[in-house]
Amino acid sequence: MPVRSLILPIKRSSRLDPLGEFYRRNYYHYLDFQLRTGLPMTTTVDYGIISVADARRDLAYARAQGWLAPYSQTI
Repeated sequence: MPVRSLILPIKRSSRLDPLGEFYRRNYYHYLDFQLRTGLPMTTTVDYGIISVADARRDLAYARAQGWLAPYSQTI
């Protein structure tokens, strides 16, 4: 009796390589620092300005995923 193979969908991991995780962590810490100090937020990729709303949304997502520590009033 012939046996058929079953092709399962491959689940891609959301984890990056160590260097990618380092860059992502630095990006979120940089955004957090700029929001706290009130500096204009620029990116190093295209040197564009990120709006405050976009930065807060990105930081909220990073905190929800566990990539950034929860917000604390003490520095």
